[in-house]
Amino acid sequence: MERKHNKNIVPTAKMLRKNMTKEEKHLWYDFLRTYPVRFSRQKILGKYIADFYCAEAKLVIELDGSGHYTEEAKQYDEERTAFLEEYGLTVIRIPNTEIHKNFRGVCEYIDQLAEQSLRQPSAAQLPLHEGAFFCTAFVGTKEKYGIPLSRYTVFLKTVLWGGSL
Repeated sequence: MERKHNKNIVPTAKMLRKNMTKEEKHLWYDFLRTYPVRFSRQKILGKYIADFYCAEAKLVIELDGSGHYTEEAKQYDEERTAFLEEYGLTVIRIPNTEIHKNFRGVCEYIDQLAEQSLRQPSAAQLPLHEGAFFCTAFVGTKEKYGIPLSRYTVFLKTVLWGGSL
């Protein structure tokens, strides 16, 4: 990957950390900040800034507001995702509406992907199956959340191991 800390965008990353959206704050303070594996927020990765990044799980989480659904923004997001995937990172895109409507399901989904990634010997050694831009994922329940979860929709442009979650 290009320079880990692209000096040209460090001020932007700091500004974004100080001015997180309410959805980013909710996910950070109510889940990722205390997650057992370390996540960073507004992390510089090459020429891009990821909303959330877990180096150990090779996972990038992007929260998408309404600005991500224009044709120009979709193209930019696809290029950015392709760049990050070249380095063995899994990129998931979650609409802000899911943070509001299904926060526990989003947390469960992130947890499942992180655990799955951590169990793998190396993301670079896995057979990769490219997922669709829009995908419906079924998330099962886990005891630590204590609630039944139903189907929810997440936007993602990611690598799905074995084509399923």
